[in-house]
Amino acid sequence: MPERVNDIVKNEFLETLPTPENLLEALPLVEHAVLVYNTLRPHPNLDIRIPGQVYRGDIG
Repeated sequence: MPERVNDIVKNEFLETLPTPENLLEALPLVEHAVLVYNTLRPHPNLDIRIPGQVYRGDIG
């Protein structure tokens, strides 16, 4: 499963941005992509809910 997450983060978020010059430039981009992935992006395998909803036990 981690490979799928990495692929989604890379394809949906990072490839749309300019290539960072170094790790210090890349880190905030990756952190933002992971935050969006976990808090805003609906997941088909979770019945189109976001992971935060599932782990909090939200209904809907």
